[in-house]
Amino acid sequence: MLTPEESARAIAEVELSEFISRVYEQPAYWQALPLSDEDISRMNALARDSPGEVMDQRFLVAPRWVEGAKQYATTMIKGFIQTHLQADSPSSAIDSVAAFWKACDELNEYLWREHFSFLADSWNRWDRSTWQDRLPDFPVREIDYEHFDILMGIWREEDPFRPEELASDAVETFWAERAELSLLRDGPPQTKLDEPCLSPAALRDAYLASFPGEKIKILDICWASRQRYREWTRWTGGKLKNGSKPDVVFRAILKSGKRPEEYRPETRPKGWK
Repeated sequence: MLTPEESARAIAEVELSEFISRVYEQPAYWQALPLSDEDISRMNALARDSPGEVMDQRFLVAPRWVEGAKQYATTMIKGFIQTHLQADSPSSAIDSVAAFWKACDELNEYLWREHFSFLADSWNRWDRSTWQDRLPDFPVREIDYEHFDILMGIWREEDPFRPEELASDAVETFWAERAELSLLRDGPPQTKLDEPCLSPAALRDAYLASFPGEKIKILDICWASRQRYREWTRWTGGKLKNGSKPDVVFRAILKSGKRPEEYRPETRPKGWK
């Protein structure tokens, strides 16, 4: 019998095969979303006057074939939920959530590597310039993996596939169900003064101290955790809430006792941060 994750992948592969066929049959999938003249003027003005807000508008210049990646991810995440986010699982809650987020991150890498990098290459070469001509002040970036990863996490209200939202909602539901189950089983939690919750900074220091004589690079920790350096600075600075994705995955590696290269064997790309 197939596991929930295996069943989800079988369905997702069929859906993607059908989608790729439509991509080749319908040129519209190679184009960005249609923009009115009013949208064009607004986006050019935004790029000139408020460049920091441009990221929130990037989905407007994304080619429509990104929808296929989001459909695949949505199906797979439903399988990941069944595999990792069951409230009655014997695994610890933080380990379950860390495993779920790791699966989600590896999914985007798989989609890019196996299915969508070649579509991006073609779009970059033949279609991007037509949109840049219409948006001279708005940066229509070539799509590399980093940009693809960002596009996967951006959605509009009318979008049928919103994998990042689905994943975040599933984690919130899991925490709530786990807390309710714990309350029914164990009663109200008791404060234990001898088991303090280590702060991010204290956990970082304890981790680095566990490898005496070695220089563990923070960027390598971020790479192993599949988080950007900016998330590390926000986490260690106390700007992220407990249970958030960065909090869970950073705690997972710092409590693992493993060096970054043991936690994630892939080599960090030069210039990545």
